[in-house]
Amino acid sequence: MYNYKLKFTIKPEADGLEDEAVVEMLDSYWNALRNNGQVIDGFDIFADNSHFYLTVVLPEEDSLADSNCNVYARERFQKLNELFEVELIRDGINLETPYSCTCEKPSGFCLVGDVSNNTSPLICNDCSQPVPLYKVPYVLDDPDEHISILRWQLAYQKMDGLWIHGSWDRFTYGELSKHNSKLNREGREICKALEKVLGAPVYYELFCIDAKEDDEFSVIPRGFPKGLPKACPKCGEAWKDEGKFFRCEKCRLQAFNFEFYWKSKG
Repeated sequence: MYNYKLKFTIKPEADGLEDEAVVEMLDSYWNALRNNGQVIDGFDIFADNSHFYLTVVLPEEDSLADSNCNVYARERFQKLNELFEVELIRDGINLETPYSCTCEKPSGFCLVGDVSNNTSPLICNDCSQPVPLYKVPYVLDDPDEHISILRWQLAYQKMDGLWIHGSWDRFTYGELSKHNSKLNREGREICKALEKVLGAPVYYELFCIDAKEDDEFSVIPRGFPKGLPKACPKCGEAWKDEGKFFRCEKCRLQAFNFEFYWKSKG
């Protein structure tokens, strides 16, 4: 990922524009970019003399290119361009976020929503890197944005955050771990819609906790099994061992293989 800042210098015809109005326009522009997957969460707006700055983290160097914009990002940038001279300044590589997928034709994808993932929730199964959403056709009821995917991701992260924070109740754990919970049903519907437009399998990653772990995060509410289900929880068929993951091809579910992980750690 890449750190950039956009520098906005007020044109003479826009002299006298209130700071609050500028902030509102920049905030609106960033939201349009976010809803199209062109920026990653987190931004700042600040001023220096007659200049205003908007900091962004981009999935790719050319994420802000017009060819990657949707109608809203293009429209809001055009309004800004009428009032400001705009300069794009590269600040360097963001070391806290992964590089994006560059595979020409991935063999499959998975949808991941955990709280630690602040990038695109769509992951390439070949390189294990996030796929920028602006490279993905719009699905469900979103004709020009990725609102359904991003709202699901936000809901999943909040649920995961509550669990990590220490709620440890049946509701949060059930929503995360049950394949047929409301949260996971929504995610699986997104996977089905994405699979139709991407032409490759899109798996849904199930939440599960390593049964061998012995720390505060292994506290499971009474009545819930620890660790990976012995078979696909939806159809009951045996998992297919894919090394890093166990997968059910029929139900498009996958779960992390903890044994593979610990062995790779030596």
